[in-house]
Amino acid sequence: MTRIITNTNQIAENQLVRQSNNELLRIVCMFFIVFHHFIMHAVFPNIVETDSNLDMGTAAATLTEGFLYIGVNCFVLISGYYQIRLRWKSIFNIFLTCAFYGFIGYLLHLWHDHASIGRGLVYYSLLILSHNNWWFIHCYVILMLLSPILNAAIKQLSQKQLLYAIVCLTICQVYFGYFWQIPQYDISGYHFLQFVYLYVIGSYIRRYTRPNKGDRGKYLAIYVGCAIVWGVLTCLGHKFDITSFWWAFNYNNPVLIIEAIAFFLLFQTFDLKSPIINKLASGTLAVYLLQDGVYSRSLWYGTATSLTATLAWPVKYLAALLFSIVFLVAVMCADQLRIRMMRPILNKISKIDEKHPLFDN
Repeated sequence: MTRIITNTNQIAENQLVRQSNNELLRIVCMFFIVFHHFIMHAVFPNIVETDSNLDMGTAAATLTEGFLYIGVNCFVLISGYYQIRLRWKSIFNIFLTCAFYGFIGYLLHLWHDHASIGRGLVYYSLLILSHNNWWFIHCYVILMLLSPILNAAIKQLSQKQLLYAIVCLTICQVYFGYFWQIPQYDISGYHFLQFVYLYVIGSYIRRYTRPNKGDRGKYLAIYVGCAIVWGVLTCLGHKFDITSFWWAFNYNNPVLIIEAIAFFLLFQTFDLKSPIINKLASGTLAVYLLQDGVYSRSLWYGTATSLTATLAWPVKYLAALLFSIVFLVAVMCADQLRIRMMRPILNKISKIDEKHPLFDN
């Protein structure tokens, strides 16, 4: 009887294991973001400076950036693919997680910078949605709040109408925003409108595309090709001191958008189920919050800078890679403790969702 119960429980547990391809994509994209941050803000900071002397290390870092700079766009595509279900629990979860790591970052600031407790404790630990420098969180929270309306609209639109919406958003984001830099539009992609745009694309992919194994080579080729094009053009912009060099680093750059979509579609061709991947992926947000917090970032980037300052560029590059991997894995594993601590609170909030749901979505 014990064996039967155990087997039954095991079957039930296996049935609850969700697809892991997009959970693995979350981990890969967060690695891209972490590696990109360490490259740009610590190890090769001259990557964003226009200079006639483009050394080998900067060139290699710039070409690498072409493969990394899609992490944010892919994260939003995932949200659109699954569609956000706005709940009291999801709102409290993101606030509590940000508050927790805002507080941890402030404690690191007190320790590392020998600072005294001040108003930053309130600003960056409690008023985190308005005062921290997590621009991704600012945009994502707006996307969350808009998600019921977006979901309802997407549900009602036909394929042709949804394509029309994507074309209109592309004109706004890419043509008027990116190419012409018209201030009434989103000129950089660091904007909630970019998130809405990618959210709609992700929803379209879920409803109307069926990627399969035979498409992997095509998606991989597009991803690699776009990464190389972006890297080469950015190196040329650096080398020849091209005006408005930051054009390359805008998230509404059409090359980056196409590259992100191709990379996202590549992962839709896999059929993975792994509880370990799913569990680790739940800690990806913590990695971003801890690495790029208004206080904690100075500690991590300063440490990476000091460790690699005297190294030759190939060793410096490998050190940044190793530092990124260790940081990613360590924080994802450590965040499991925070998840356990907050689970009782969130479970109680789930009961509020059952009795008083925000939306029937």
